Amino acid sequence: MIRLAGLSCILVLIVFLSLFPFNAVGQPAGYAGSFSRIGFGPRGIAMGNALTATHTEGVYAYYNPAHAAFSDGGNQIDLSTALMSFDRRFNSLNATFKLPPSAGLTISLLNANVKDIDGRTASGYYTSDLKTSEFQLSTSFGINISTKLALGVGVKLNLADYHPEVSPARGVAFDIGALFRLSNKLSLGFTAQDLLASYSWNSSDLYGDESLGDRTETFPTRLNLGAAYYLKSVLIASSFGYLIHDEEHFEQAKVGVSWLVHQRISLRGGWQIDDLNNITDAQRPGAGFSIHLPFDILEPSVDYAYLKEPSGVSSMHVFGLRLNL
Repeated sequence: MIRLAGLSCILVLIVFLSLFPFNAVGQPAGYAGSFSRIGFGPRGIAMGNALTATHTEGVYAYYNPAHAAFSDGGNQIDLSTALMSFDRRFNSLNATFKLPPSAGLTISLLNANVKDIDGRTASGYYTSDLKTSEFQLSTSFGINISTKLALGVGVKLNLADYHPEVSPARGVAFDIGALFRLSNKLSLGFTAQDLLASYSWNSSDLYGDESLGDRTETFPTRLNLGAAYYLKSVLIASSFGYLIHDEEHFEQAKVGVSWLVHQRISLRGGWQIDDLNNITDAQRPGAGFSIHLPFDILEPSVDYAYLKEPSGVSSMHVFGLRLNL
């Protein structure tokens, strides 16, 4: 019965997603730090990034710093990389550490880079190949206040290197989050992310114009409220949020399903809408699976996710490896 319910949830989600065209995403993708809002690892990306209220897919403080409080199953290590078009790469690394008796710490790294960019003068003459790199190093601390409530806080260091003659842009950001377990089957989560986040740089030397001095580009602030419902082998997760930048804001929704088909196989599906006022152009479907290898040492899992990119011009194939030390 549980297997039938899990299969039904995933099939309904896939059919529902197929009814919509997937075109270019709206304005939410155009703000600073957009790479850091793609998602984290194959498991979260495959589930539409709807992990605000659940940690059962893994301890990923990227989605809620309160997740760090659940680092009690050993040291979880995640590595992932994405195959993308146009000479782009997207990589992630995650590690968790238990802090007895009721707390935990996570450290994670996100990286996005583009290489072989064709450099040209204003007249169109070739100059050299250029490349860009962006990094986000974050650490999160979470603690179980009680058997039902966990709280967390995270600190992020952002760095962007866009041009060899411009010093890398740097910035600091903060996350806060909470996860409340109403019962064994239902949990709620809340996050406020990218608080005070921005990039600052100076390009006056590159252009020889003092008016192009110090410049600051702020990240959007993200507020999310999520819920997760657990069956024996099926997880249904959802999240509703706001992306706020200056006087603009976008309502966003995410939903995901995970089904443990077999002791060694998990299937996932998800749907993310970056702007509820522009659903046709701002939705992203995802799907994936995990193969849990039969080794007691390190308990390895191989993860995969497919994601339709926000721009609609291509797709991402995300591969990951999960280990427990």
